[in-house]
Amino acid sequence: SLCREPYPELSDMDKFIADKPVDPIMAATRAMVVCEQAYTRRLVADVLYGMGIGAVALFDQPKRALESMAQFRPTLLVANWDAPSQDGLELAKLVRSAAKSPTIRIPDPTIPIILVGCQQWLRDVNEAERAGVNEYLVKPFSIEDLTRRVTHLLLKPKPFIVSATYVGPDRRIKNQPMPVERRIEDDLHDRLVNVQPVGPLAEFRAGLAQRLDALRACLPTQAPIAPDGCEGLQQALQVLEHDARAAGDEVTRRIAQSLALYIAGAGNLFQCEIAQAHLAAMAEFQNLPPADRDTARGRLSQLDKRVRAAPMQFPDEALGHKRAS
Repeated sequence: SLCREPYPELSDMDKFIADKPVDPIMAATRAMVVCEQAYTRRLVADVLYGMGIGAVALFDQPKRALESMAQFRPTLLVANWDAPSQDGLELAKLVRSAAKSPTIRIPDPTIPIILVGCQQWLRDVNEAERAGVNEYLVKPFSIEDLTRRVTHLLLKPKPFIVSATYVGPDRRIKNQPMPVERRIEDDLHDRLVNVQPVGPLAEFRAGLAQRLDALRACLPTQAPIAPDGCEGLQQALQVLEHDARAAGDEVTRRIAQSLALYIAGAGNLFQCEIAQAHLAAMAEFQNLPPADRDTARGRLSQLDKRVRAAPMQFPDEALGHKRAS
């Protein structure tokens, strides 16, 4: 069976993505995301679902992804490649090698491949290019970077080349090398650009704005709220709380928890203004200096008071909010 996350099924995530026209090519796409970091997997999946991708499968190890490739039959592969591990690159090479040596494990060796990693050596970019990778994104990448690259690959595919020395997308078109987002020009000595490694907290905050936009888009505009509307919001907030805890963002975790418990307690008495205040606080705290804890505590206290003073259809849930915090 396909690898799934320990928290709500990814198929539930599209319940809180804003409704918008979906390109039929996007809807027919089946994406496979392979990364050992849970948050990066979730971030990429959120972006893909937000674009209208029809199905996304998550894997923490290339081996498990390879075992499920024949069953899932992906049409897009996003894999992580961070030193010292070579797993993402090796997976890409293995997929491309099936063009010369067909195997039932790899149904389509021509699928677009995006590598995501921290390496910024010119030789690493060249190695990915020789492996037949379509795109290489350097972390931290923006939501716009990933969206633009996926759209380009799916809607404007290049011819596929199988030769004695190379298997992959045709790079002769316009005589351009493989596009690399955030690529900084290397000097003649191919020295590494001095960029600090991206930690879990920085990765989490880099994608938080897009997730807050998705939550705002599905807030109810009038009461009463449909039961499935509450359920979708709560599931999204539970995932956000889980990811914030894993990344070490305690303030965002507490706000997400507060809002989830408010929604559970308010039911049909839900007030959109209270939810908006929670989401605004999450966005505000991303630019708050770490030392300014008094401001954070004050805002958290204000949110708690608003929740406790709000009308509740299920008062026990509101009491649960006080215990949980």
